[in-house]
Amino acid sequence: MKLKKEYLQNISTLLSSCLRAPEGNRKKPTALIAVSGLEIKRPLFLIAAGLSHAGYRVFVRADCKSLLKMGLFGRRIFSLDGVSWSPVRKDADLCLTNDTGAKYGRKRLVLDFNVFDPGTRENCEIFFPISFHPEFLRETVIREVESLPATGRDIKVFFAGAMDKKNYDKADTAGLFHLLSRFSFIETVRNAFPGKVFFPESHDELLLFLASPDHGGRILVCDTSRCRIPPEEWFRLLARSEFVLSPPGVVQPYCHNTVEAMAAGAVPVMEYPQVYNPALEDGVNCISFSGSDGLVAVLGSILSGGLDHIALSMGRQATSYYREHLSLDSFSAEIARFMESPAVSGRLAVCQNTLSVALFRKSSGVHQ
Repeated sequence: MKLKKEYLQNISTLLSSCLRAPEGNRKKPTALIAVSGLEIKRPLFLIAAGLSHAGYRVFVRADCKSLLKMGLFGRRIFSLDGVSWSPVRKDADLCLTNDTGAKYGRKRLVLDFNVFDPGTRENCEIFFPISFHPEFLRETVIREVESLPATGRDIKVFFAGAMDKKNYDKADTAGLFHLLSRFSFIETVRNAFPGKVFFPESHDELLLFLASPDHGGRILVCDTSRCRIPPEEWFRLLARSEFVLSPPGVVQPYCHNTVEAMAAGAVPVMEYPQVYNPALEDGVNCISFSGSDGLVAVLGSILSGGLDHIALSMGRQATSYYREHLSLDSFSAEIARFMESPAVSGRLAVCQNTLSVALFRKSSGVHQ
């Protein structure tokens, strides 16, 4: 019954999109997102949001199975400005597709989900694996983040997110990516700094902690299953933080939290700077480490004030990196460069969680 209800929601979304069909300014360039056999979820929302931000009229075309199985953010694609469903359009200026044989559009970008293969990072025309969570990919939020103050950071180290063992301690995180799982990451912090870590049990307890005079030199970890942070407070908390813990997502390294933290001028503490392109740099725009002992060492240095003299400059460098490589403005600039180039076709790399993990496992020769 639940599955049928989702099908009905998706059909209703498509019909509504067809009926309103907001063509908008016909002088705008057009982009067609044409996919088959692919989950229409967060990555395609990111691409559609990026194209809308770049000033394109966006049309989405997909096979029936993909459309019927759209997730929440697949449906929300059609609420973006200038985005509508088009089952037939082929004459777009730019086509983005997972079909390597597609002939639609004046120019084409084939979607490449093998983002963890170094060859993909080095050779694709556009590398845009992740950005903000879809809830925050709105023009009003983006502009608000750009206006956040760079100073006044009274939270030494911060993290917020889900962290339960069942969902965030997957074998592939260590076996395939050679990283601490999110659960192991947080447990390492909890055990190594018992008097320095605060886990609020509720939002009210979080507010009381932030109002206390001695909260500045501690590590604040919010398990969002207990302490939910309202969306309107999220970026303001990040803007108050000097450093943010940046463990992996469910399995693979990329996580929206890291991008959002960098946008707000907080320095990520991470084990995987090399998965970005260009790679993040230790002591410049991130703090990197290897393994549990490395994590304890860098946090000990942070808590003792050993990095106070470069924290502000690193935060500014983190924000610069976000603006140049992970923002919708940077995506728009990359699309413009491709459209102005003589190339007719190229590749756009984006992370699709389970699919990206499966492709990396195959290319690495690692078996489950």
